[in-house]
Amino acid sequence: MIYQILKKTKYKGCPIYIRRLDKVFEFLVIYKNELYSQYVLLVPGLFKMFYENPFSEKEVRNTTLILIGQAQDLINKLKEK
Repeated sequence: MIYQILKKTKYKGCPIYIRRLDKVFEFLVIYKNELYSQYVLLVPGLFKMFYENPFSEKEVRNTTLILIGQAQDLINKLKEK
């Protein structure tokens, strides 16, 4: 099983963590001492399914960028309340 912290960053003072647990990619956001998360499950291609690391660097990078965008959207919504 692959476990990676892909990115640590901050947005509007809120920490964002992007991590990978095998085929599950998720973000964690801490806002006012509350933990928020959301995940994406990537399904590898048929022939790559049995590889130890079935995703290319580009796929991992693009998924990370998507999750950062989703985390930023969540923070914006939370700050509007």
